[in-house]
Amino acid sequence: MKNGKTIYHIEFKEDIGRPVKHKYYTNLKKLCEDNDNLGVSWWTLVRLKTKDFPFENGVCHIRKGVLIATKFKNRSE
Repeated sequence: MKNGKTIYHIEFKEDIGRPVKHKYYTNLKKLCEDNDNLGVSWWTLVRLKTKDFPFENGVCHIRKGVLIATKFKNRSE
């Protein structure tokens, strides 16, 4: 059983004319579809998926982490 869900955090750099913005994704494909002009292709990120994170270029930082959630007990128990 996994201890958590893989999550990708993207932070856009301020110097490209937009405010710093943080987004979180559980899927690299969706991250690339939702964000134009990342300066890196989806396939490059797939090849990096198991090793060279964090990724950084002139446009953004992409970090890989784990989302850990707790199970809530039913209050009636």
